[in-house]
Amino acid sequence: MPAVAGEATPPTISFTFNFTFDPEGVQIARGVIETRGESRQAITQCVLAQLPPLRIPAPAWSSRPTSPVLSIMS
Repeated sequence: MPAVAGEATPPTISFTFNFTFDPEGVQIARGVIETRGESRQAITQCVLAQLPPLRIPAPAWSSRPTSPVLSIMS
């Protein structure tokens, strides 16, 4: 709010958030992408400071990346 306090009509800003969660659903990383031409560093810092860490329900199953096995028969 202090960054826009005196402005009659604060400008609109768009963000894209990226979150990474561990297998238990705990947030382990986050990032934000500001829309080109609309970025305001003070606003972005304020939003990130106010946004608490997120937690999502852990899936009932887990998956692990696998790689196909090539079998050569003579």
